[in-house]
Amino acid sequence: PGAITQDAFEAARERYKEKEVVVYCTIGVRSGQYAARLRKQGLEAYNLRGSILAWTHAGLPLVDAQGAQTKRVHVYSSGWDYCASGYESVW
Repeated sequence: PGAITQDAFEAARERYKEKEVVVYCTIGVRSGQYAARLRKQGLEAYNLRGSILAWTHAGLPLVDAQGAQTKRVHVYSSGWDYCASGYESVW
């Protein structure tokens, strides 16, 4: 709950300057790079270890943009269709 896109974050960056920011992507490479850039800019930013795929393999819950529970997971592309059983990869 409360996750937003990078574009939404950038559009309201001032709102988050005093908060911890946790970023994630499909496996953690892009989000790791982004978190490093944010830290260099003075934000308290962290990369979610293993990102969204690890989250699914840990069996953790997901919600959609409306806050309803979901098993649909956006991954980078069809080549990254590695969600845990019971989750549905979309790209």
